[in-house]
Amino acid sequence: MKYYLLLIIILAFTFGEEWRGALSDTSDRKNAEMIKKWKLIEFLDISEDQSEKFFTRVNAFEKEMSSIRKKEKELRESIEGFLTEDRLNEKKVSYLMGEYFNLEKDKLDVRQKHHNAIDDILTLEQSAKYLFFNHHFKKRVKEHFKDRKRGSRRKRF
Repeated sequence: MKYYLLLIIILAFTFGEEWRGALSDTSDRKNAEMIKKWKLIEFLDISEDQSEKFFTRVNAFEKEMSSIRKKEKELRESIEGFLTEDRLNEKKVSYLMGEYFNLEKDKLDVRQKHHNAIDDILTLEQSAKYLFFNHHFKKRVKEHFKDRKRGSRRKRF
């Protein structure tokens, strides 16, 4: 019990802004992020010592990925803009598509670099679980919303 209390306190200080958003119910996105972090702690069975270092690196990783996703979105919007024109500028669209696929490679490189960077924090088992956590979490979220839509009260996250 002391372990969980200490973990909650550490998380509260580390993610204070997200907690305030979740408690005031200002944003579903922040609530989802908070739930995701709680589930990550539970799924990986992270210790107190691991959590501080781990989430510092996860936050840096997410920031970098967010930047790449923003660039991807801009490229998609540019390509869509060219598609609405009467005459398609083939060179520009080909160039933008190449840039888009380069960003996909960059995302994979950033993910691999991040995963390698947490090897000194997580055990091999935790690292393996972390590799597929997002897939597992998204699957559970889908199931949860399907169940809510049907009106059934299945197990919670």
